[in-house]
Amino acid sequence: MRRGPSGIIGTNKFDAESVVHAIQADVLGKQEFTSAPSNPSPFSLNGTPIIDPPLRDIKETLKKKNIKTVSFEQWQLIDQEELRRGKVMNKIRDKIPTSSEMMSFIKTNATL
Repeated sequence: MRRGPSGIIGTNKFDAESVVHAIQADVLGKQEFTSAPSNPSPFSLNGTPIIDPPLRDIKETLKKKNIKTVSFEQWQLIDQEELRRGKVMNKIRDKIPTSSEMMSFIKTNATL
């Protein structure tokens, strides 16, 4: 379990990668997990390929639990909108504050 986002982006990114690798280890049935490799590949876990079936299992589990997800393309739409909003306010970015607002934005603007 991690502490959640705080500090600088680099710290949060490392923690997020560590959590992702722990989840992947769990999905692959690894009993022991110490930390993420120093140079992790998004397609392997300590040399073990991460293939579609574990990812498919995660997607199916999220769907069964009625947890909404976004695709990479949908995330890109959100990212572009947050940058656009920020520019209007003379900021780098203005975050869409809630997940329900993000999902509404995607539903309104996605052509996927």
